[in-house]
Amino acid sequence: MTVSGLIEYYVEIDKYLFEEISLVIENNGIQKIILKISKENKPLYALKVQFILENVIDLAKIEQITIRMLNNILIEFNIQYAMYTGSPYLIHQSIKGESSSNIPAALEVRRPLDDLLQDEQYIKLQHNLKAIINNVPEQFDSPQVELFRAALSNKDLVTKYMLLYNTLLYCTRKEDKEEQKFVDEFILKYMDDDEEKAEYNETKPKNNGSFSKETVFTKLRNEIGHTRNIPFNDTKDNMKRTLNTFIEIVRSAVARNE
Repeated sequence: MTVSGLIEYYVEIDKYLFEEISLVIENNGIQKIILKISKENKPLYALKVQFILENVIDLAKIEQITIRMLNNILIEFNIQYAMYTGSPYLIHQSIKGESSSNIPAALEVRRPLDDLLQDEQYIKLQHNLKAIINNVPEQFDSPQVELFRAALSNKDLVTKYMLLYNTLLYCTRKEDKEEQKFVDEFILKYMDDDEEKAEYNETKPKNNGSFSKETVFTKLRNEIGHTRNIPFNDTKDNMKRTLNTFIEIVRSAVARNE
């Protein structure tokens, strides 16, 4: 016996890139995905994502696939548009006449022009999302993906940075042993251009008065995790300066471990 209907999720975001994107796909009973952005009565926007279902045999399996697809979409927004995306919430499900709804109230549609994508960017986003959706494996998220998603869905800069570092610690572990030297080895290998390597290398004093090297990302993490007498605002400024590069590094590590 098969069922049809829709599953709808709600996510808080901080940019208004488009009004609506509709993606027609064929993936185990998911026929279409519709993404809509509207403005709430507070400084965040509301992203609603509908999965239109048809001839579904295993609804529980489809629910797992939809949340995986949604998380991958949100990661794409995080990476490509430096967008904050909160945790997704199931707000509506309607299957064969059975429905439940808990839709957030007071949604107001606006059209701010500052964030809206240009036509070429919009087409590129549609293409990227369709590629992401069509390549979602039918499995639960791995630990590194969960860690990465937790980092990218956090609004606090320092917390985001520390979670990203923890993700990289997990991804670069050897024989289940996590060490910052493994992290730095991975970062320097990723930065295969000599000039870029120089920018992300730092030195730190050892107890015996000599110096060892650590990447700037490890240095910033340690400025939070250890006492180094560095002004907190200086650390935050440098985290902000290097964040986008760090996200790309961690993203490559997560992809390698998938």
